[in-house]
Amino acid sequence: KGGCPFKSFHSGRETGGKENAGTNLAEAMESFSLAAIMGRLAEESLGEKRSEDGEGTADAPSLAPSLSDEEAEETAGATPNDDKSDATARPPPQLSAALKTGTAESHEAAENVHFVRNFIRGEIDRELYKELVAGLYHTYAALERLLDLHAPGHFGTCHFPLELGRLESLREDMEYWHGDDWDRPGSACSVPSPAVRDYVDRLEEVAAMEPLLLLSHAYTRYLGDLSGGKVLSRIARRALRLDGHDGLAFYDFERVPSAKAFKDAYRGSMDGLDL
Repeated sequence: KGGCPFKSFHSGRETGGKENAGTNLAEAMESFSLAAIMGRLAEESLGEKRSEDGEGTADAPSLAPSLSDEEAEETAGATPNDDKSDATARPPPQLSAALKTGTAESHEAAENVHFVRNFIRGEIDRELYKELVAGLYHTYAALERLLDLHAPGHFGTCHFPLELGRLESLREDMEYWHGDDWDRPGSACSVPSPAVRDYVDRLEEVAAMEPLLLLSHAYTRYLGDLSGGKVLSRIARRALRLDGHDGLAFYDFERVPSAKAFKDAYRGSMDGLDL
């Protein structure tokens, strides 16, 4: 209970533990990223509004990861073939369950953060949003520096700096929200907040201790941004009365024409890693 499910998964493979499907790892990490959580909450909220307005009655997306056909059958107690009870049957996707258990408290806390709830309702304080952008900038500056340093030697097939890199987009957003001289020495946003500093310190620690674990941070952040970014961008644009992508470059993955195709390819790359 608790701990790092990604690390447990990796360690389990190293020590001969039963191997789980790589897609379970990928889907689980993506499902529990903050951006994906916020995106699903937003879609749920919009879905409820559509129903109330009579414009549609589609069910709102679940906040939990969706089950595969096999998992749904197991949950319902179905046994489509007699081999399911065999000793050679595929083991259940324990990684997703481990991640759900290990992040349950953080997941619930993220859903109930005042800023997150207000964001979903389209009630966004401009000053808080400016702080968010600054926090994202310092987070991705550290993450991308460490990925460029360590990813090629540890998980090069899952390193896509051209497609996923957010630093240049965040520089645009920082200039929009904080002015041309936002990065001058001594300015308020030229250094990370204490909370962001703690996270950056953790990234540095992980990189020094076991660089492979940076992959869990990269996957969770980037593919979570891809999953929830569009709906969050729409909400922010309306709430903050922005034009086009002004101040919202972070959410624009211009080198990823199809988020679904890219995520499928990324999962395939993860699945093919020799851990």
